[in-house]
Amino acid sequence: MVLAGLSSLVPSMAQNAQNPQRLRARVAAPTIKNGRPTDIYILSANGPTVQFVESRESQEVLQQMASAFKTLYIFETDDFVDAKVAMENRKYQEARNKFHALVNKYASTLSIKDSLSARAAVYELECAMRMMDWAGVKGLAAKFPVRGANLSPSVQNDLEVAKIMALIPDKDWNGVKSRAGSFLATKKECHPPPAGADEICPGCGRHGGPGLEQGAGLFCGSPGFAAWFR
Repeated sequence: MVLAGLSSLVPSMAQNAQNPQRLRARVAAPTIKNGRPTDIYILSANGPTVQFVESRESQEVLQQMASAFKTLYIFETDDFVDAKVAMENRKYQEARNKFHALVNKYASTLSIKDSLSARAAVYELECAMRMMDWAGVKGLAAKFPVRGANLSPSVQNDLEVAKIMALIPDKDWNGVKSRAGSFLATKKECHPPPAGADEICPGCGRHGGPGLEQGAGLFCGSPGFAAWFR
């Protein structure tokens, strides 16, 4: 089936259709089915343009400006889900390795907001944090592959928390407290911290994370692992 309203789409190079990476995505764009949500299969994103096909089997590669999509969400792949399962089972090193591989595997879509590669990089950071590998967190935060502007607000929060935690290897406790305070000042709501690291936070329902040295403690006030600090 050919998508309706593709006048603004330009056929891309035919050999790109042989790219085995076809990531299912739910999109909405005025030029595709009159803006109604539909699924496409993304091959890559080259700067401001996205290359895709209409189905897994299609050989006709189309491209459109990323900015033309009102919404674009790439579904998690089997290997991404597998890495998340390892993380949920507290196999953090295994999950961390898998997410690191996914950052590279799906790097061709990094220019898409909240791409699989960017999400894998965030989970890799979280695994390092759960392992309390603060030097690893520092290294990963320093070379995070995506600009903050190309992340959702909640993921931007997570990245900011990782940058706070990256100060731990240098024992910059004043920096941790100062930057955490500034971070929390931007939040409209802040829940009370859990009473202990293993208790459920009444505000967000998440388990508390590891406390910091010298009483830096825990806080909750944003989605994701940004709910770890106070």
